[in-house]
Amino acid sequence: MTAAPNPARRHEAGFTLFEMLVVIAVIGILTGIGILSFARLQNNSRSAAYQLSSLYSQARNAAITNTRAYRLRVVSGVLVIETSLRCTDTAGWTAAPFNIPEVISRVTIAAQASPNDITCFDARGLAPLLGNLQVNDARGHIYILQPALGGAVRVIRAV
Repeated sequence: MTAAPNPARRHEAGFTLFEMLVVIAVIGILTGIGILSFARLQNNSRSAAYQLSSLYSQARNAAITNTRAYRLRVVSGVLVIETSLRCTDTAGWTAAPFNIPEVISRVTIAAQASPNDITCFDARGLAPLLGNLQVNDARGHIYILQPALGGAVRVIRAV
């Protein structure tokens, strides 16, 4: 013989609607705090500096592969990569087909040495024109890229 269900015990099982809403609210608050904490960890200037370092390598490799000169310039705060026959050419530069990463558009780029030209790689992959590049983001992070004659790029965090 089975016992009849006790009506008082039936109400003790499970959660009330209010308890569920409180738990969902607490989870939402903790998630919001986590997202805000994670957003503070982003460093656009560091990401852009290393993306630019990669672009230096790509431009050098393209110069060697295509036996042409490739130069990187800053024009109104925008990075431009162009190609011509020699680094010493004053005319005849055309835009090179490089994909500029989106993170670079979120930072300010400035050439430190000359107003426009940063670096030019000749057909042998050497960079006779060397200029530092400074990358700033909205949070005040500053990184400096220092290219070397052989094409390597050193990324330094400015204090």
